[in-house]
Amino acid sequence: MRKHVLIWAILVLILISLIFTPISFNANGLTNAKEMIQAAFTPSLKQLPGAFEAAIITLSYAFSAIGIALIFSFILSLYASELLKSNRTIRKIIHGIFSGSRAVHELIWALFLVTIFGLKPMPGILALAIPYTGMLGKVFTDIFRQLDTQSIVRLKQAGASKGQLILYGYIPQALPQLMSYTFYRLECAFRSSAVLGFVGISGIGLKIQLMLNDLRFNDMFTYIYVLIFFVILIEAWTAQYRRRTHEKTSLAIFFSMIVISFFYIGFGQGAIYDDMLTSKNLGFAFQLIKDLLGFTNQNPAFTDILEIQQVLFLTLKTIQMSFVAISIATTAMLLTLVLGTKRFSHPIAYGLTRLVYIITRAVPELIWAMILVFIFKPGIWVGALALGLHNYGIISKLCADVIESLPDEPLQHLRFTGASRPQLLIYGVIPSVIKRFVSYIIYRWEIILRTTIVVGIAGAGGLGYYFKFHFSLFHYTHITLVIIVFMLLVKLADTTSNKLLKFVQ
Repeated sequence: MRKHVLIWAILVLILISLIFTPISFNANGLTNAKEMIQAAFTPSLKQLPGAFEAAIITLSYAFSAIGIALIFSFILSLYASELLKSNRTIRKIIHGIFSGSRAVHELIWALFLVTIFGLKPMPGILALAIPYTGMLGKVFTDIFRQLDTQSIVRLKQAGASKGQLILYGYIPQALPQLMSYTFYRLECAFRSSAVLGFVGISGIGLKIQLMLNDLRFNDMFTYIYVLIFFVILIEAWTAQYRRRTHEKTSLAIFFSMIVISFFYIGFGQGAIYDDMLTSKNLGFAFQLIKDLLGFTNQNPAFTDILEIQQVLFLTLKTIQMSFVAISIATTAMLLTLVLGTKRFSHPIAYGLTRLVYIITRAVPELIWAMILVFIFKPGIWVGALALGLHNYGIISKLCADVIESLPDEPLQHLRFTGASRPQLLIYGVIPSVIKRFVSYIIYRWEIILRTTIVVGIAGAGGLGYYFKFHFSLFHYTHITLVIIVFMLLVKLADTTSNKLLKFVQ
């Protein structure tokens, strides 16, 4: 009974969100949409060399950031999982670092770091490395805690020291899982590094933004297609590693790419000459912290009742955006899911549908939002549609893979009884996958809510637009207010999603 009430309550909230989300086109929105569709089929081949160069820069940022994050997350996770000696206070501090670093989006970190250090490569790399340290660290800690201890006990009985236990016991056992998740995060980091172009950091994202602003749609699609091509390459590589195909070779290439990327960014892009840790920059950093904490403001925004009320209203708009986004992604997934599974689809339809999945998830939410702002008026709908498009590709792939991995025997039994294809879906597939589907949808909703602030910066409304507006005016206590409310919102979303997942299971 409680489960049915909860489901109906969620459906009502989504329906209300959809009803109160206005859709309106720009004055030239339909014309821009038509020109973009035409340009999508006629990309400029002259831009290919520049597009590949920009993609390599973006990929170098991703490898460099993952390299830094891998080092810090690995070391901290050893203490957080108690493999290295630590007390409760240290573990709480480390978990706080993991939670705080990943709660703030990499684009927000980039805005702060660029404000302090300027438009240089290292601020961009650090903006990626900070949240990815939190993401990797949390998962690494869980992996270390869940290891089989039987082999460790045998090493202890043989007289192995603590260091030997870690080096020859824990790490070899955990390495496949650690690297599998790291490979997955590399793909995410590549998309994230493209987003850094929004703050002026070089790479493929910056090129897409500049060409979009100049209405050079043919050139823009060349860069987008190259972005998608690199995402496909990384996905294929990570899938190969997970299948344990050429595992040692993949690891050798991975760590070699990290070293090469550091050299490329360091010397080719001049990062080694950045001189970030100067007294001048440290002065900027301390001044920014003072401004954020309100030490230089007699009436900081986070103590102003009217500002708090406005931010809380925008928080509701942000939640509304997340509901609309997940409903768009889920509805589109359900409508195309059958076409995206080999068992129930024609090969041509299957290939085209899977291609759509790749394209929608390969393009980051922020780039979708920047494109959609040229068609629709800025607001909640733009952000919801951008988030919905990106997450449609992700949810659809996850759910289609679940169907593909179902055992054949139960479906064969239904076929022998004369069940039609729709009956196979209704009585054979849906009961087997429904819980996994709901789990994925809840998980993606939580991620969508975390990302709303980013698309808001691109003009999609909500907390992100408020953040961008006051950041451009150097109203730093307003920024602090947004960050406080947003981190509370993320914490609430995390708690809610965990309870929903337990309820569903």
